Amino acid sequence: MFGLPKILRSRTHCAPVRCPLFLPSPRFSQASQVILILSLFNAGYGIHVDAEDVPPAESPNDPLVEYVRDIEPIIKRNCVACHNGIKDEAGVNLESPSAIKSSDADNLLVPGQPEASRMFLLASHADEPLMPPENNDVQAKRLNAMELVLLKRWIEQGARLNSKTPSTDEPSMRPLPSTLHTIYASSITEDGNLSAVAFGNRIELFTRASNTPFQTITQFVDNRHRPAHDDFVHAMKFSPDGQTLVSAGYRNIRIWRMQSTSPVSIPMINASEVAAVAINSPGTHLATFSVKGEVSVASFGKQRWDWMKGFDPSVANSENVHDTIGLALCPSGQIAVVGFADSIRVVRVDSAVVETLPCHSHVKCAAFTDDKTFYSGHVSGDLTRYQYNDGKWTSTSLASEASPMSHVVASESPGVVGVNDAGKVWRWNSQGDSLELIGALPSPADGIAITPGKKPVLWVVSTSGSLGIYDLAASKYQEIAKTDPAAEQQLRRDQWEVVVAARIQSAVEMDLKTVEANMKAEQDSLEKVADDVETQQRLDSFRQEAERQKAIVERSKVEVTQSQDREKASKSFAEQSRAASGTPIVMDGGKVVITPSVSNQTSESSGSVNWWAENGTWLGASPIDGEIIAVGGTTFVTRDQNQSLIAHRVAKPMWQLERMIGSVTGDSPFEDRVLSVDIDPSGRYLATGGGLPSRSGELMLWNLADRTLFRRFDNPHHDTVMSIRFSPDGKTLASGGADQLVHLWDVESGDRLATLEGHTHHVTAVAWGLDGREAASAAADGVVKIWDLKTKKASRTISDLKSEVTQLVYLGSEARIGLISGDGDFDVYRTSDGRRETHTKIPAGYLYTLDRTRDAGELIIGGSEGTAFRVDKNGKILQTYSFQPSE
Repeated sequence: MFGLPKILRSRTHCAPVRCPLFLPSPRFSQASQVILILSLFNAGYGIHVDAEDVPPAESPNDPLVEYVRDIEPIIKRNCVACHNGIKDEAGVNLESPSAIKSSDADNLLVPGQPEASRMFLLASHADEPLMPPENNDVQAKRLNAMELVLLKRWIEQGARLNSKTPSTDEPSMRPLPSTLHTIYASSITEDGNLSAVAFGNRIELFTRASNTPFQTITQFVDNRHRPAHDDFVHAMKFSPDGQTLVSAGYRNIRIWRMQSTSPVSIPMINASEVAAVAINSPGTHLATFSVKGEVSVASFGKQRWDWMKGFDPSVANSENVHDTIGLALCPSGQIAVVGFADSIRVVRVDSAVVETLPCHSHVKCAAFTDDKTFYSGHVSGDLTRYQYNDGKWTSTSLASEASPMSHVVASESPGVVGVNDAGKVWRWNSQGDSLELIGALPSPADGIAITPGKKPVLWVVSTSGSLGIYDLAASKYQEIAKTDPAAEQQLRRDQWEVVVAARIQSAVEMDLKTVEANMKAEQDSLEKVADDVETQQRLDSFRQEAERQKAIVERSKVEVTQSQDREKASKSFAEQSRAASGTPIVMDGGKVVITPSVSNQTSESSGSVNWWAENGTWLGASPIDGEIIAVGGTTFVTRDQNQSLIAHRVAKPMWQLERMIGSVTGDSPFEDRVLSVDIDPSGRYLATGGGLPSRSGELMLWNLADRTLFRRFDNPHHDTVMSIRFSPDGKTLASGGADQLVHLWDVESGDRLATLEGHTHHVTAVAWGLDGREAASAAADGVVKIWDLKTKKASRTISDLKSEVTQLVYLGSEARIGLISGDGDFDVYRTSDGRRETHTKIPAGYLYTLDRTRDAGELIIGGSEGTAFRVDKNGKILQTYSFQPSE
């Protein structure tokens, strides 16, 4: 059933579509089935088949009929919708073997006697009531000739309710074919920096302004990476902070989390006793130089030092030792160099002698290119190369200009690069041993890092705390951020909360005015008709309602004030923050860069690290304890407020599976596909919707923090739950089902607040207006309804659509909805008058998925042809996301 509209995939009353992973081997060949059925029809059983008319000679070749293999599928297709644990009509529950045995009906199954078994008599229409009944609500079909043959033979053989037994005919689990790329799910973060697109069962993450995925999300199974899901991904949603992604599939949901760092074991170190700390370029070894003049080297992951060497403690005990000592460690961790004053000490694990290398001026920095070569920058502005050949070190010094060379980095291309305190960028030309001035930064650098590859760039943290990228080939600098992007994100979120709170306040004030107007009308009526009891009762009711409404208005005013205070604090915090500090950390070949960030409002002993894509898109932030004092490879060391050194290793891949709820084949709280997910605005609750077709549907709330079930709603719908959305304040949950209804639920109590009726087909989408006073829903028959939630009535119906509406969203704070449909159209309608403002054809086939940023400035749309598009609210295509096979 690949590529069908979601409504067809999710709900088929007479035969629920099963996961394509389970492809059963045929019980009989297609030819034998056709011959059998034709023979029965020729014998006069095409329209009516009585019990005595089933010819045993025409039974299947295999005389043994098994319940699990042969009978259970028939019962599930035609009987379980009305005879289950929730709805056991006539006291008959056919949901499982144990339920069948405990059913109240007499003579339901009489082993060996089909003519005395009520199940067979009613199914073959030999007795009444006929089962399934004609024109039944769940569209169950009467058993065909072959099904009656199997049912009769099974009862004759004793009606054994066997459990599943091994068989070559067992349904087998097969991976979803890699050629299936239909997009049923996509999501975009509130700030629009990150998009997730599900190509079949594969999830790709895209950054803003890039058509190439920066990460493929995978599950790690049997020591290898596999697609994110086994079956199609049917729904996805980012959390409000953009650091959690929930994906849903067949009988399970998966929670993916942007990983930060994990602690790495190192020897216990007191930072107050350490003059310098360094990490080698691969990030495998740590070196410290103590105030006592001792070099210690350890492998990350070990709690003991690999080797230690000491020398001339008087130098280490000099004044301002922390500012005058430089330390570097070679890639293998076997050689360390310590620079101070006008000399460099070389400490080797294989030599008892500490060598002293002279230099022209004080050493500012040093970096190894391999175990036999390192470069040092000096206060004089010189850049010096040291090489070890034939048992001795030789040096070559090149002068730049009279500005200290404070930063040196190395890569295969363009080689060694140095940046001085004036912001000039120099490159060591190894062919002619000369220094070339590449260009200049706009301001001095606090830290730099170089990305490897054919087009290397410098990531630059300025002394003012801004972050930028310097293109070495083009000699061009691009500033990425001046302030902390995490603080800016919080500011934008708080600004949005002010808009929402103000809109809600305006709505409740209008409600109060309406109540007061009604109360005045009743008061005027009472004056004209003295002692009218009914009018007096209505007046009293309006007075009570007015008092209640006044209280709501006062609460809304408080919420507006509180949101404005939060916005003010966030603005101040963001303005005083810095984008980065120290040295950037380049990982994954330059695809991801991490920068330390410290707010001016916090102490230097706490802060966070920001994550960036290679194109400069901010991906998120992770808190850290302490100040970063050394980086190398994907490892860094922090110094906490207790003066302890703590090692951290950056997680790879960046997005990883944190938890899976449910199972494709094992125990699961979900009976079938999970078709819709949503996360409330606070990020506290996750809602999931789905369920078996023709049943009561499934609607659940989960605590997103600890991933535990918070509430399972009893009998939420009369059929599959197809769409769910939280209200803007997070207090109400709307659900739309295949039973043509929309329900509103109180999140905290679980109470059903209202039912919105009016659709004549499956409700495929629901959405909320910003003030929570208006909602919209769409159905499979192409009808959209705008609901007045005060009256619980449809205030407008939009019915000029030509195809099934699959998704809809409100466009930010505007009274407009954007929707997609099966004919490939993206439309924008005004909810006030139903007028269409935008009509755009999206070249993605049958459209299934639609999501938007917080302000709806950008949306993501995907469909059956395996292509997703980032568009603006006018339908203009901004980016195209296509499936890219793994190399």
